[in-house]
Amino acid sequence: MKNLAFDAVKDLCTELGADITLVQGAGGNVSFKQENDFWIKASGTWLADANRSSIFVHLDLKKVLAGVEAGTNDFTSAIIENIGLRPSIETSLHAILPQAVVVHVHSIHSLSWVVRTKGKEQVAERLNGLNWAWVEYVRPGLPLTRVIQAILKEKPETNILLLANHGVFVAAETASAASDLLNEVERRLLPPAQPSKQLNQTKVDELAKLLPDGCRLPANPMVNLLGQDPRFMELAITGSLYPDNVVFIGPSFSSVAPSNTQALENALSATPFCTIVEGMGVILGSNCSESVEAQLECLVLLCPTLPDITELKYLSNNQVAELLNWDEEKLRQALDKSRQAAKKGN
Repeated sequence: MKNLAFDAVKDLCTELGADITLVQGAGGNVSFKQENDFWIKASGTWLADANRSSIFVHLDLKKVLAGVEAGTNDFTSAIIENIGLRPSIETSLHAILPQAVVVHVHSIHSLSWVVRTKGKEQVAERLNGLNWAWVEYVRPGLPLTRVIQAILKEKPETNILLLANHGVFVAAETASAASDLLNEVERRLLPPAQPSKQLNQTKVDELAKLLPDGCRLPANPMVNLLGQDPRFMELAITGSLYPDNVVFIGPSFSSVAPSNTQALENALSATPFCTIVEGMGVILGSNCSESVEAQLECLVLLCPTLPDITELKYLSNNQVAELLNWDEEKLRQALDKSRQAAKKGN
């Protein structure tokens, strides 16, 4: 029997996943509750694939909530239908939110504010009248869930969460209501207009001539602005502003001079298998995945919305190390490599 409410959630996922300003690659997640049935996007899957492949893990909600209370982030015992997928690292957080539909995205509009040192104060007026809460950065998973539990205890009506250096959550009873709420938040968080940056196509053409065998230029030519615009390049190589930047690009992004062929070779042979070529653009190595490329596109969309670098809060070395050494994020990296290998094999 068709589950129309769940079908609507899948349609919403497909719509969100097709919008690079909301979701990049395997980032973001969506969940749906119906009585004791609980579906959540699997770790490493893409929201854009919701209507063409199985991206959801079906769980027993009561067992998940019992696991949260017991202090675990492993919900494999709560899986109802084992199709070889692992629940999202944010399963515990989705479970404790009472609404039927929970949407989490790393939208450009939300990232523009949540990476700022004064982001909380700056969004307060914009979100006035909505049931929102600001959450200081804490590692995703159970630590973040505990913080949200405390917020919900004080403000049970909360249905919007702005996560510092992370993104935004919205929750509602239907897919349509969740979409409307997200659209309202996005509208209010629209960053101030910035002058558009012009791509120097001549530089990109010159860069194409430097491509080593098996390497490529970004599918979106505008990603090359990370190499052509000095401010963009500074923002990109200074550090990581949010978790997916760490997981898929790494703790830092390298830049090389066009004449330094050895440095270029070294950069393309190590994670994230791509590099900025100063003054020209970006080269992607043969092992550079679609998820990495999606994160580069996120960066080039985000950079024009950001204030001076002195007003930004990058993740600390300890926070970066915590993500890179976390088994859940290692799994996402492994799944991304498997997906890339499968695409090469087809």
